[in-house]
Amino acid sequence: MLRLRRLRWAVVLVTLLVVSLYYYDQRQRAKLFVMNIQSEEQENTQSLDLPQFKQQQSDGQGNSRPPENSNNQQSPVPQEDDLIGYEILTIGTGASRVGSSNGLLPGVSVPRRQKFPPSEIHRLPSPRSPTTENLRRVQAETNSPPNDRRRSADDVRLKAIRDAFMLSWQQYERVAWGYDEVRPVSEKAANPFMGWAATMVDALDTLIIMGLDDQVARVVQYIATIDFTATFRNDIPLFETVIRYLGGLLSGYDLTDGKYPILLEQAKILGDNLIGAFDTPNRMPVVFYPWQDKDTKLRFRAGTDVTVAELGTLTLEFARLAQLTGNDTYYDAIDRVTDEIIQFSKHKSPIPGLLPLRIDASGCDLKYTQPDEVAADDLVTLHQVRGGGRNRFALENLKLSDKFANKIKDEVAQMDKQADEKKQQKQKLQKRENEKDSSSPALVPVGRRGQYRRGRCSPKGLDVALHATPTKFTFGGGVDSVYEYYMKTYQLLGGSEDKYRQLYLDMIEPAKKHIIYKPKVRNNNGILFLGGQSFKDEETTPTPIYDMQHLTCFAGGMFALGGKLLNRPEDIDLADKVTQGCVWAYNSTRTGVMPESFSVDKCPGDDWNAECIFDGTTSQEPRTKEVTDHLGGTRLTNVGGPYDHPPDILDMSPNYYLRPEAIESVFYMYRITGDEKWREQGWNMISSVLNLTAVRDPSTNEVKAYSGVIDVTDNRNLATNLADVEESFWMGETLKYAYLLFDDFDHISLDQYVFNTEAHPFKLN
Repeated sequence: MLRLRRLRWAVVLVTLLVVSLYYYDQRQRAKLFVMNIQSEEQENTQSLDLPQFKQQQSDGQGNSRPPENSNNQQSPVPQEDDLIGYEILTIGTGASRVGSSNGLLPGVSVPRRQKFPPSEIHRLPSPRSPTTENLRRVQAETNSPPNDRRRSADDVRLKAIRDAFMLSWQQYERVAWGYDEVRPVSEKAANPFMGWAATMVDALDTLIIMGLDDQVARVVQYIATIDFTATFRNDIPLFETVIRYLGGLLSGYDLTDGKYPILLEQAKILGDNLIGAFDTPNRMPVVFYPWQDKDTKLRFRAGTDVTVAELGTLTLEFARLAQLTGNDTYYDAIDRVTDEIIQFSKHKSPIPGLLPLRIDASGCDLKYTQPDEVAADDLVTLHQVRGGGRNRFALENLKLSDKFANKIKDEVAQMDKQADEKKQQKQKLQKRENEKDSSSPALVPVGRRGQYRRGRCSPKGLDVALHATPTKFTFGGGVDSVYEYYMKTYQLLGGSEDKYRQLYLDMIEPAKKHIIYKPKVRNNNGILFLGGQSFKDEETTPTPIYDMQHLTCFAGGMFALGGKLLNRPEDIDLADKVTQGCVWAYNSTRTGVMPESFSVDKCPGDDWNAECIFDGTTSQEPRTKEVTDHLGGTRLTNVGGPYDHPPDILDMSPNYYLRPEAIESVFYMYRITGDEKWREQGWNMISSVLNLTAVRDPSTNEVKAYSGVIDVTDNRNLATNLADVEESFWMGETLKYAYLLFDDFDHISLDQYVFNTEAHPFKLN
């Protein structure tokens, strides 16, 4: 018994000793806190942690994960209220597609109250009559009614395309209903966008066009249940959300003549959610929009490094929403962006009339705050935003022992009092500075996520992205749809807003000089490719880029539409050559399918009509690289050469992801010229695509779906060539354009509808 009593006393004494040492350590940490602040003042970059960026971080592959903490304790963070006086610059880059979803975050109430409301609203212009000189007829008038033989052939082709659509649709219904996408090989569901059934919304108008009424009714019933004010993501990728979801809802409403009012109601809810992205000092949108209620406390600026397509490819959707609702707020948002693009294109672009891939949309001429330019109190307060969290954390941990807690609480309370006094001093300083000039206090992301540097913003317009080197000019991904929307917005607005016509005209000649070229390839008569220019650092002379992307194949349709609307036959001739270039690219591979991108040599000179012959007797040497073998030595291995692709192609990205741009331009060329050659070429293209991308049941060898492929030069139809990807544009764009190519000539006429960049037709008033 005595030994047990002694043991108990020993445990008590050891416990008291451990507790005493723990709170002595906490007291020392509290004292060192202020010393740390003072030492950090000497650094050139001051940082602070924002809670909304601390809650989730990225693992580098688009997946979210909790913030790291080596002690498995909640990391102390400041309150949002500490940062309300700052404008937070966003980078502008992000992941449009993410790898996983982890349940919905709380929804928001829309529309939100704006922090930067415009002083006046830009109103929708009144449309002019399409019979006036400013807007010509688009579709060919010479197309004759089909004879019985051609009608029969068209019916066979329409059935083949509709059957392909139904295979993909039925697989989506079976394994991914309500998800954004289906993975066609593994038969799994995926939510790479918002979790709002992207495939369903994207394919709704295709279902309507194909007359699949039962499926249409089921889709509309599901869309009515989607909450467009809540998602699993911390940010909303504005571009993808607008062109797919908002575009799909508006198109479904237009094509059914308002039969389903819920589609417009849902479009309004989504539009009211997205309009918050434009609530910035210069009204340029935050393209990866922090949408949650907790984010509305903060004042964000648009990104300092955004792709221009994310900024400028919003006009059709918001303008159509404004037309249908009578709410000019939606039009005001995109009209201000257009005005800024005009000013940049004319006065700041290194190639006037063209737009670089990446721009600074922040509207902030940033000057970093240096230690000798502000009071010491200002710097201390900046760090105490971060440190305040440590004070609160210390207080919570000192509740276990009154003896030690009271002493530490007194010291911590004194520090909080000092912090409050300094915070008040800083607010006074900010007020004086704001009264003194037009600049505003700002925070700029640096280092890891949640780390910021303080500066001040003076107003400016759009600018070339400072850190986007080299500065590239192309018609490819990241830029393409801005140009595409010039004439389409002009047409949607009935030709009443001349600035869109002028943007198109200002773009044509620089594009001919700097983007479009004649390739040095076989059978190159009558074909043109679209490359680009690249400026490095402070260079004033660009380096030409002689490549060709599948994404650039949209340009044929763009030039053809502009040529007809503005009565410019030379643009239609240009459209013919550019579209034939894409047809050539399809015919150049073993499988009859164009790769994602490739590079070639350019014909010398600038005369597109001059003879330029490819010398097939010489070609590049096969490219090799040194790799480590299984014995630890090294060896040379082939990484692609003339054996892998046509001899006139120097290099390629051989993937094909079921893209629509080439068949899109073929559709436009047929509808605008009425020339039957385009239907034949289009049929060869879509037939090759269906053959190459078919996913077959291993037991029956029957086609059950379609998938993107890894290599378009591999014609062995191996399952290993399938990429297990089927983006929503397969059913929303590619198969829609293919179907309309063989459908009745006036079905979804280009004089009655305008297509957005995701192939969603909007009705022309």
